[in-house]
Amino acid sequence: MDSAKVIAEIEAQVNAAMDEASRAIAFHESWRPMAYDEELHKRMGNSFAAGTFVVIRQALRREMLLALLRVWDDQQKSLSLRRTFEALRIPAVLDALIEKRTKDRTGSKAFDKILAEHIAGSCTDYIKKAGDLFDKYWKKGEASHVMQHLHVLRNTMLAHNQLAPQRVKGKDARDDEIEAFYRDTRTIVECLLHAVHATALDMNDTQGVYETYARFFWESVRGESTPGHPSYRAPFDSTGVEQ
Repeated sequence: MDSAKVIAEIEAQVNAAMDEASRAIAFHESWRPMAYDEELHKRMGNSFAAGTFVVIRQALRREMLLALLRVWDDQQKSLSLRRTFEALRIPAVLDALIEKRTKDRTGSKAFDKILAEHIAGSCTDYIKKAGDLFDKYWKKGEASHVMQHLHVLRNTMLAHNQLAPQRVKGKDARDDEIEAFYRDTRTIVECLLHAVHATALDMNDTQGVYETYARFFWESVRGESTPGHPSYRAPFDSTGVEQ
């Protein structure tokens, strides 16, 4: 086995996972106010503008789920967390990764030994944490039904339009389970970035950026039946008289 080649592949996989996870965050945090902001819902009201509001909400949710699932794809020529963890769980590959991380650090043999031990422990811990979360959703993991549901959803509604949609065996994934899956996927990517690239990325910071963008955007959004809309139209009461 060419460990250097395997590590290069792992590094590319982790970079791709970071890109998709960041994309999922952008879509999810832009969508969240549309799902949960009651004041925004009141401003939209029963308006013609609400029709496009619903279209945008559905599109953002769709793109978020597709980006999230691309992190978990398992095609030969695509990003594959399964292949990444299979490789990282091979002792020779892990040793080669740690050696690469510790190479040419200080030139002091005593300090380099201490540093190597620290990096080895840190790498192992991050890989185990990420691997445990991966196992939770993969195949027979305790939350594998979430993955199964989302794959069926993608294949029948999001990416394809089948005439005879599949059914999920067992329970469907609820919104709270999808939210947990979203956050666990972020944690997996963060841990892999630590272990493979020695990069400390807190995706809560990424979330905060897109939350701010979304807040400033959605604060100005309202339907035409709400005062402040450029095409404001006063609503009618039950008798058809303008209020």
